[in-house]
Amino acid sequence: MSSENDPNNLLYEAITAPKKKLAFFVGAGVSIESGLKNFKDFSKQFLCSIGPDTWTHTKNKDIDLITERLRPEVLLQVIQQVHGNNSLKFYNSLDSGIPNYNHYFLALALLKGHCVFTTNVDTLIEKACENIGIACQPIFYEKHYREFLKKQPTDFSSHLFKLHGSIEPNKAGLSKYKSIRFTLNRVGLGLGESTAKVLSTCLQERDFIFLGYSGNDHFSVHPELLKTDSDQKVYWFKFLPETTLKYTSSSSDFQSQRNNLLKEASKNLSAAKWEDISLREVLIKREPRSFLVEGNSSSAIKNILTELVSSDESPEYLKLNSKLESFQADLNSLKRERKSSLSWVENITDFKRHLCAAMLWIRVRNLTVLRSVCRF
Repeated sequence: MSSENDPNNLLYEAITAPKKKLAFFVGAGVSIESGLKNFKDFSKQFLCSIGPDTWTHTKNKDIDLITERLRPEVLLQVIQQVHGNNSLKFYNSLDSGIPNYNHYFLALALLKGHCVFTTNVDTLIEKACENIGIACQPIFYEKHYREFLKKQPTDFSSHLFKLHGSIEPNKAGLSKYKSIRFTLNRVGLGLGESTAKVLSTCLQERDFIFLGYSGNDHFSVHPELLKTDSDQKVYWFKFLPETTLKYTSSSSDFQSQRNNLLKEASKNLSAAKWEDISLREVLIKREPRSFLVEGNSSSAIKNILTELVSSDESPEYLKLNSKLESFQADLNSLKRERKSSLSWVENITDFKRHLCAAMLWIRVRNLTVLRSVCRF
């Protein structure tokens, strides 16, 4: 069955017999099965630790509203303004993890000459490459994007581009978060000039497959996706618990779907489905060469790799088979060993806790709640 009819085959062909070089764009969703939190849960944990006493539970309605309305980068920028570099220590929770099937799939995609863009700052794709013997040199500093553009002709093959910076595990202390700090300082300014140019150029040259990505990066990636004209295809995989992947909409439906979602948002702003709106804006831009796929892409990728490791005896797949067999045991061991690095939050004063809350409410423009917080 062709990839035009079966999205499973699109993924299978990409790492077995690709007809063309693709670009994968991945977000936090690909790392959840590695024991890392998605962006929303990461943000909620953050707020529970540094907010007022009433914010000690992740199901708090204030926390729900803030994490719905603010991107983690915006949230972290506000917190950094109050707590300085201590806020970067929260990234310690991303400085570990075991590569899962998604990361090994992306490593094999790099081996086949595809490229990968990611907003993730963890190093799980790099670890997956290292584990099965695939070369990987990530690009995440603006100066390195600038150097990449100087090479002509531009060749995106087998490159990993990290748009929001990266943890640098070989560095000590807060220096390992240097590129992330730079990203936080640019919130509201968009991607760096060279970073944006690399992304827009690739959007014009390659079909893109989006996996585990919300599309809510309105301060960085989303503007580039909307303003870049291209005749290449876009396949957007939206996660649903159901296992089977399927194309769910034709391009003619995206505009009406977006309009209906905006109409619902105008009635109840706090319940607005911004992720669904954002991804449809991108799909509308690319119609009729845009496709929405719904289902469990992680499960599909797991099935693909399980099949391939049983039949392919190349060095990469032999190493991959060993890693996949020990994945669950390694993950359980990591969870037992993982220690909290948030002891500094115990010394946060009540004033700073409420100051931070007030600044966050300013950003979400909730003046009613802001007044009640400021009465403290």
